[in-house]
Amino acid sequence: MAATCPASHGSQEVVTQLKRDYPRVKAIHCVARKLELSVKDALKAVTSTNHFEIFITKLYTFYHQNYKNQRELEIAAASVQETMRKITPIFTIRWVASSFRAVKAVWHDFAALSQHFNDASVDQSCSSKDRAKYLGLMKHMQTTGFVTDLANMKDVLRELSDLSLDLQRRDMSVPEAHAAVHTKVAYLQALCNLDKPGRSLETAQNQMENKTFKHVQLSENAAKIHRQQFLQAVFDNLQGQFPDDDLVQMLQPLKSTNWPPEEDHKILYGDEEMVKLAKLLSLPVNKAVEEFRMWKRTATARGRTLNRILCAAKTYNCSSAECERGFSAANNIVTPMRNRLVPKA
Repeated sequence: MAATCPASHGSQEVVTQLKRDYPRVKAIHCVARKLELSVKDALKAVTSTNHFEIFITKLYTFYHQNYKNQRELEIAAASVQETMRKITPIFTIRWVASSFRAVKAVWHDFAALSQHFNDASVDQSCSSKDRAKYLGLMKHMQTTGFVTDLANMKDVLRELSDLSLDLQRRDMSVPEAHAAVHTKVAYLQALCNLDKPGRSLETAQNQMENKTFKHVQLSENAAKIHRQQFLQAVFDNLQGQFPDDDLVQMLQPLKSTNWPPEEDHKILYGDEEMVKLAKLLSLPVNKAVEEFRMWKRTATARGRTLNRILCAAKTYNCSSAECERGFSAANNIVTPMRNRLVPKA
């Protein structure tokens, strides 16, 4: 039996209460939440990302809280023959996939944003203060440094967003989750060590050879985010949040693809982990080991004890995302509007 919970002090208290009634319960911190903590810790370690976060948040506030600005942006997007994408908050309590959508929207709307800022900065119907604000936003955005920062963040957040969505899958197991994280860590580390640009950065660099991006003229300026330092901080924090703990090691032998190909090594593989699992579940140890060895030899025969272990292993959910999906569905069903629509008895 497993209890999957967010990585917080309050969750520890819940686990303590559960263990009083169910001593064999195994606590698992939600891997998707641990990914979010890794990203937040990396942002704290690399303070140069603050400038980028503040600017994207300013753009979100600028258009989210003012319908006039939003309408003018739609007109600017039509004038440059682009469909506008909604700019969302970045690095909030939402999943990292939401931050990726925010950066992706700014990347996509770059020409429209530039056109809107340019038009508004010379619009005499606006006050001098507002015109100066638009001009400042335009000058900040239309630089090679900002475009480089935007491309770097888009590359990193794309990888982390894909990982986050993968970790939230219903069928994702604990060993598979840790393997996916370590694969992503290896990829980011290779990018850092080889100083190889990601897809978006390579696209931006090719366009900026002529000091333009999406047909917008740019001024020369240095990037504020140190790319290698940020990549290093991301994979360092991922490694720190995702060590291969005892549960991961115990569950590895239950997947046949992890078995060694050599017969002598395969017959010896996993016995120690099977002993630990049997003790954890209060099952007969010798029976579990013998049935596991038979399963490795025949690849089909599974005894009753081994089947109970395999069934219990499926209860070790690596993410609490499924619970949160249920809460979201409940929020859609029970709303203040629906309550008012219920006829009186």
